[in-house]
Amino acid sequence: MKRMIFYLIALATFSTALNAQWGVAYKKELPVMLTPRMTSQIVTGYNKKIMALGGHTTGFALLNNAVAIDDTGSVWSYFNLADNRDNAGIVYLKDSTALLVGGMSSPLGVGQLATTERVYPHLLSSVAGPNMIHARTMANGVQLNDGRVLVAGCWYSDAAATQAELINLATNQSVATGNLNQPRAYPTMVATSDGNALLFGGWGTYGGEFSGKVEEYNFTTNQFTVLRDQLFADDPDFRVVTDFGDDMQHKTWLQGKKIFLARKFQNGTGWRLFTVDPVTKAFEVLPVYLPVADTVTGKVFTYLPPIVYEGWQVLLPRLWTDDQGLNHIDLMYGNPGSTTTFYKAASSATVTYWPYYSARAPYHNSNYESAIIFIGGNQTSNFDPVANAFVLVLDEFADVNDPSGSPASFTLEQNYPNPFNPSTVIRYALPVTGFARISVYNAVGELVKVLVSDEMPAGQHTVSFDATGLPSGLYLYRLETEGSALTRKMLLVK
Repeated sequence: MKRMIFYLIALATFSTALNAQWGVAYKKELPVMLTPRMTSQIVTGYNKKIMALGGHTTGFALLNNAVAIDDTGSVWSYFNLADNRDNAGIVYLKDSTALLVGGMSSPLGVGQLATTERVYPHLLSSVAGPNMIHARTMANGVQLNDGRVLVAGCWYSDAAATQAELINLATNQSVATGNLNQPRAYPTMVATSDGNALLFGGWGTYGGEFSGKVEEYNFTTNQFTVLRDQLFADDPDFRVVTDFGDDMQHKTWLQGKKIFLARKFQNGTGWRLFTVDPVTKAFEVLPVYLPVADTVTGKVFTYLPPIVYEGWQVLLPRLWTDDQGLNHIDLMYGNPGSTTTFYKAASSATVTYWPYYSARAPYHNSNYESAIIFIGGNQTSNFDPVANAFVLVLDEFADVNDPSGSPASFTLEQNYPNPFNPSTVIRYALPVTGFARISVYNAVGELVKVLVSDEMPAGQHTVSFDATGLPSGLYLYRLETEGSALTRKMLLVK
């Protein structure tokens, strides 16, 4: 009980000295898709729908469709795109639509697209957008303050990789900008508060060498200038940058700054988290140690882009492969403002395929705040994608003595609605018949109410909590059985 009260007090004061024993990661399987896919683009956050757009399927056949799943994670919907489109760029727009730019129109870059496509996720539809000046594959873009879209990058063409362009969605026209200072594929871009944009990271064309310059696009002069010769002053080899884009849930912003993952260009032997301030244009390396391999087994880690939840906590997935060839996904988490070491959640997702080429995005519904969805992926090559999809969820309030970390066996779901006033419903599941207790505590660790304290049968259960007469604020509810315990938080707003 003392440990519980200590944790409640720490949470109420926004302390982030999280104890790893409270975190459990579990995998929620989603229905298998009709078509295997990989290298799709993903849109998330519109009406709680998650959409994977384009990509390619078995035998490198390109896809001209999209799949969507709602926040219940129960049924896939399908709709057609205007073009076959693989490895397209994507721009999240301020009006809750998205713009697909370019992509491969035939396998392995033999054909490239100069077309764009406006995606309307709330309607599950898309329409052809303005044509670009250059055909582009593996491009990227960002919407500037004036509404125009800056697009840059290409894998298969030095000319397209060096020259960016501005797309005016109001007039359906595209105009060339001044040249970049180096060719890039998959560049990263951040719109700044003064109407300009920063451009950095990426690869050289055809995956080749590049210098890692940080450039600024000036919307007044229509030119790019070099702000610095390398991403980080202390190590010029950090050049490859990945993130989840400017998703509609704003889960890639850490206290007003965009968060990114940087990797060393040579063999991926180093990783860093850093932020970019759109106002000051400052780059700040977060003081979090990210090991490149397990110190005991020597297994090498591959990190995936981070997401932000609760505005200040960072969730960072990492991949590794065991001796049997199974791929594991760990969830690392913590507050980079107060710790130099992230905690590893107990348990991890295990899959037989390689999820690095899955379409990935933050996943959020009424039950999950800190979760990532994985759609598709591949077995051993670009020619054998999979039709699997799953959500990897962090339950940072779960005890590791939960026997499996799986909601199918011992589960305490997020209350609904949340926030609530004055009542809410709590769902939970028990794998076997036995004694169960559900208690509610306030933010200073005082017991408020016992909702359940009885012998309960195995299976799914619900219980209501009526907070009439209680003050607004943060409350925690805890499910305890013999040898297992789970805790979640809820917010009463009057």
